[in-house]
Amino acid sequence: MTLGIAGDRPGSASVRQAFDLSGRVAIITGGGGLLGRRHGEAVAELGGTAILVDVNGAAIDQLAEEISASYDGNAVGLVADITSRDAIAAVRDEVLGKFDSLDILINNAANNPKMEALQDDAAHWSRFESFPLDLWHQDIAVGLTGAFLCSQIFGTWMAWAGKGVILNIASDLGVIAPDQRIYRSSGES
Repeated sequence: MTLGIAGDRPGSASVRQAFDLSGRVAIITGGGGLLGRRHGEAVAELGGTAILVDVNGAAIDQLAEEISASYDGNAVGLVADITSRDAIAAVRDEVLGKFDSLDILINNAANNPKMEALQDDAAHWSRFESFPLDLWHQDIAVGLTGAFLCSQIFGTWMAWAGKGVILNIASDLGVIAPDQRIYRSSGES
């Protein structure tokens, strides 16, 4: 017996059947990150093609190969800066040229500077009062402008095709304020 979406009523589809992505192509921005990887794995596991788009090209091809091998699916890594309209259009053209479809956009990319990489400065600007304006602009460029541009460019094709889904991923910190006490350095009040 399979667990159906609407219960165990006769004729109800299984969860796997209801979420089957066979033949579907999903573009995942921030595809090289922790959540991007998980989104890619889910798409591949359900039979879809995961297009992992990331600005960091160092490991994106290897990640795509790992996902393809692990889930007997199809994953492709593409390097692109989603804050560039031209770069996004190039991704669209490459995906359509290769797969002739574009069914899902997962706007997942985020500017995520690693605290360790920023060393001494991180302790200073981790507090709201000290957060640098240039990092604010970078966060907005990736998180909002990037999602806007991707939705415009990929969404235009989806509207023309009469099909498609756009998922926007956001942090819970967009709804609740972070507890700044956990970011304090010793000697800082």
